[in-house]
Amino acid sequence: MATKTLEKMKRIPRREILRLGIRSAGALLLPSLCLGDRYSELAGVSRGWPGLGLGDRIVAAGREFMGVPYVGWTLEGDPEQCRVYMDKLDCVTFLESAWAVARCAPDVTSDRVRRAVTQTRYRAGKVDGYWSRLHYTTDTLHTHQRSGKIEIVSENWPKGVLWDPETSYMSSRPEGYAASKYVANFAEQAKEMENQLVDIRFKRIPVEAWESVLPRMKPGDFVAFCTTKKWLDFSHVGIYSGSGQFMHASSTAGKVVEQGLVEWGRGVRSCNGMVVSRSAEFDVR
Repeated sequence: MATKTLEKMKRIPRREILRLGIRSAGALLLPSLCLGDRYSELAGVSRGWPGLGLGDRIVAAGREFMGVPYVGWTLEGDPEQCRVYMDKLDCVTFLESAWAVARCAPDVTSDRVRRAVTQTRYRAGKVDGYWSRLHYTTDTLHTHQRSGKIEIVSENWPKGVLWDPETSYMSSRPEGYAASKYVANFAEQAKEMENQLVDIRFKRIPVEAWESVLPRMKPGDFVAFCTTKKWLDFSHVGIYSGSGQFMHASSTAGKVVEQGLVEWGRGVRSCNGMVVSRSAEFDVR
C-alpha cells in the first residue's frame, strides 16, 4: 500500500501538491520525491523557451514558482554559504531564483543555479563570510548597476523623485538578526557597511505615478518597493510580469502570487514608491 501511495505521489506535479497545501505526514516525503527532481523539471520546462529574451525567461521561470510557500530567514547559518531552496521562498530569494533559472536555461542544474545565485547575492560573486552578502537592496542595486548586471531604468523616467534611502536597520536592530549571535561585533560591522551606502541616491517613482509609467515597463523587470519604515530603504521586491501585473513572494498570502502592481501599491501604506531595474545578459560562472 505504501509503495502504491508513493508511486501516485510521484505522478502529481509538484506545483499541484503545493497548491493543494498538503500538510499530512506524507508531506514529509516531498523533499525526496519531488524536490530532488525539481532542477530536472525546470530544465525540461526551460527547453520550451528557445528564442525568448531574458526578461521573458525571467517571467517564465517566476511562474514555475507560483504557489511555493513563503518562508523568511532561510539564508542564515554559520558558516556563511550560498543556500538555495526551491520549496520555500521570501521576496528576495524568489527574485534570485527566477533570475538564476532564467540565466541558466536550458542547462538548469543545482550547481549552475547555485553559482548563478552566488553571482548576484554576494559582493564580487564570492562567498567570503557574512558581510560578503549584499544585505541591503540599495547595495544590491548600486553594486549590480556598477558591474553592468542591471540597469536602473526608472532613473530616466518622468515623475521620478530624488530619494535618499535609509540604510541603518541592521546596526539599529541587531537583535533582529540571528547572525548577531555568531558574527563578532555585529552592530559595529553593520554600521561600517552601512556607512559605505550613505551617499547612494535613487529616483523613486511615487505610487500615484505608477499607472502612468506602466507602458515603460517590460516583462522581467525587477521592482524594488521603497518604504517609509524607520531605518529601512526598501521593504519588498518583485518581478513585473506584464499587463500591469507583478509576481512576488507574499508574506500576507503566504506564498508566491501574481497580482496588480498599482492596486498592491495603493494598498500598502508604508510604500512610497518603486525603483525599477532590468537585467543584462551575463554568463553563469
